[in-house]
Amino acid sequence: MSFTFDFASLEPVPDPVATQISVQAKRFARTVDWWAEPFSIGQDDDSKRLVGGSRVSLGGGYGAVKIPEQEDSLMMCRDMRAIVTMLVQWSQRYKISWELEISGTVIGQIAPGKPNPVATRLLGKCDQPGLPESKIPEILKKYESRKN
Repeated sequence: MSFTFDFASLEPVPDPVATQISVQAKRFARTVDWWAEPFSIGQDDDSKRLVGGSRVSLGGGYGAVKIPEQEDSLMMCRDMRAIVTMLVQWSQRYKISWELEISGTVIGQIAPGKPNPVATRLLGKCDQPGLPESKIPEILKKYESRKN
């Protein structure tokens, strides 16, 4: 099963702030070797809220390539933590509160500048049983073809 990680500001965001965040987000997105897809963020034209997300899981594989659940979970956690780190920074800098969802289910909020306890627990250490975070570079290399 594939998972998405989505987020939205709880309130409208002024256009100049939304523009600054968009520029920062594009810069940040280029610095991470995303597991399933890069995250995106944009301003909803009607509500003026910032909304974004990413597919953070390859759901057991891609094409004929099978990925063990532990490896997919480790990489999913790593990507979600990277996104939450950026959201926390924006929350602190611009006083924005965020709602976080996994595959349409609300898991928590960031306000003001810190994830709530549920999101904090979920996004804690990413180690999986028998698979420490130190294996991330090896996993990225092993599944390099996922980008094609």
